Amino acid sequence: MDYSRENIVSPYPFATARAHYEALLKETRAKRGPTQYSRERMPPSWDGRYTTNIGTVFRLVRAGNKPDLPREFSEPPQWIIGYYNQTPTILSLLTPEYQQRLVQQLYHQAHDHAPQWSATLCRPEGFMRWWSGPGGPSSLDVMVTPTRVQFLGGSSNAIRNVHVGRDFDVSGAVPRLGADVPQWMGETIGFWDGDALQSDVVPRERSGDAGGSGRGAAVPGRGSLRPAVGCRVGRVLREEHVTAEGRRLV
Repeated sequence: MDYSRENIVSPYPFATARAHYEALLKETRAKRGPTQYSRERMPPSWDGRYTTNIGTVFRLVRAGNKPDLPREFSEPPQWIIGYYNQTPTILSLLTPEYQQRLVQQLYHQAHDHAPQWSATLCRPEGFMRWWSGPGGPSSLDVMVTPTRVQFLGGSSNAIRNVHVGRDFDVSGAVPRLGADVPQWMGETIGFWDGDALQSDVVPRERSGDAGGSGRGAAVPGRGSLRPAVGCRVGRVLREEHVTAEGRRLV
């Protein structure tokens, strides 16, 4: 079983996630957007506590129950979890440096029973860990205001703020919103296109975690968030179009 490389890399012609984000912004402006919200005209009502289908499956299995989920939980396999991937496929996405790191990590996990996970060293885990199996949030709190959408949950109660209507300062070493200092989880900007929140993520520190373990980097990417779907364990939050864009991941 494998999740093919062709289904992991972006199907779009953009060299970087930033270029994709700018194209979406241009497309939205052509429709007289982005959509502007205010206290008088609030953005979509997403406030609440959410879960993911894979998180619910884990909880049910661990409790010895059959992972019977309602239809609205259904979605295709996620490559970022890794269950459906062969190692060579993931290696093909990485730079030579991180190919070596991943092989070393897998060797020590399988041969020495010594997994080198960021969490074992009490280091923050990277952005992609939010969507990766047991590292994902059993509950994810979402709060929406006209200028910011906040996500709280997952490993170590990580916070992701989407700063609506802002743009990055590119005068320093890394695009940023504030001071030119490293940050574990990076920063996120976004804009509204109707009820879809388009976002761009820039990592700020190369010692985070690309997928869930080891010494990868938070992967820059673009996401599209749409209205949630109701379910019996709260609500499901769907993030669409999370792909590996541009050159090698790390």
